[in-house]
Amino acid sequence: MSLMLTSIYYWLNRPIISVRLVKEKGCYVTTSRGNPPTHKARYLRLLVENTGRSSIQSCKGYVTSITHTVNGIPSAVEQEVLELGWSGGGGTNPRSIPRGAFFYMDVVSLDLVKSGPPVLQLAVGWMPNHLANLFQSAATFELGVKIAAENAAPVDRIVRFEFNPQQNDLLFQFD
Repeated sequence: MSLMLTSIYYWLNRPIISVRLVKEKGCYVTTSRGNPPTHKARYLRLLVENTGRSSIQSCKGYVTSITHTVNGIPSAVEQEVLELGWSGGGGTNPRSIPRGAFFYMDVVSLDLVKSGPPVLQLAVGWMPNHLANLFQSAATFELGVKIAAENAAPVDRIVRFEFNPQQNDLLFQFD
């Protein structure tokens, strides 16, 4: 009986990872880039929130799959798992999230450079060379993202957006 009550207590008080793309809540922002600022950049970010009753420990995000669609023809891109970075200078280091708190995780950035078309980049700690050309032409991208932590169930979600180098915006749907 005691073991069952202990299990119920831990289940009720567990941390819960919530991952959302919320309109007008900082998930698509424009900011200055460079130090000193040289140009503007737009960031597509996921809101990673702890909706449970205890702290999330060592939370990280990963791009687990990439599908690149051109002219209606999808192609899965072979690559290893890539680590996403936290916004606000958090890098790819694991982050603890107290109950009721949230942080943003950058997924992609769109640099609005003054001398040329916008530059689309994954917001990862390290970008493999074979992916560099993938993000230069018009396409629809579908990224499989996994948010995981030491003490909470992982959350998988798809982030889908359209990129056109002739436009200074990404097209996507909020949750």
